[in-house]
Amino acid sequence: MVGKGIKRAEGFFWLALGGSICFVAGRTGIGVVKEPGPGFIALAAGLFMAGVGVIMILAGFIAERSVNHKVEPGRLLSLVSSARVVYTLGLLFVYAFLLGRLGHILTTVLVMWGLFYDWEKKNYAVSLLLSVLVAGISYLFFEKLLMVQFPRGIWP
Repeated sequence: MVGKGIKRAEGFFWLALGGSICFVAGRTGIGVVKEPGPGFIALAAGLFMAGVGVIMILAGFIAERSVNHKVEPGRLLSLVSSARVVYTLGLLFVYAFLLGRLGHILTTVLVMWGLFYDWEKKNYAVSLLLSVLVAGISYLFFEKLLMVQFPRGIWP
């Protein structure tokens, strides 16, 4: 149990370090993808470090959960439903297929709704709201902030 706590503490360290690097990179000016500023690479490195920290934190919680539920750490992949993996991969293929035809916003809303929808709870409204929110945020971030043009599809 001590080893898992240490890994989680390391994860918080890397998350804090990555966040600090991202903060400093933002203050030095990151620019845009087409014209990166001096802090662009530092931002990418900080995001990577923060991502590693999040993975380490989650791995500690998963290992702790597997011990509490009497599942061996080597059998963690057996906890993941293969039907869910196939479903998610199918949605990603549908996304790639429909992106050019329907456009970024509509395709993202549909695929995110498929990912957020809980078949047991039948939460139509919550999953639709979250999918519209994700599509809107991704549109604002990429189209307006980074000026990356996505396929318009059926929209003019």
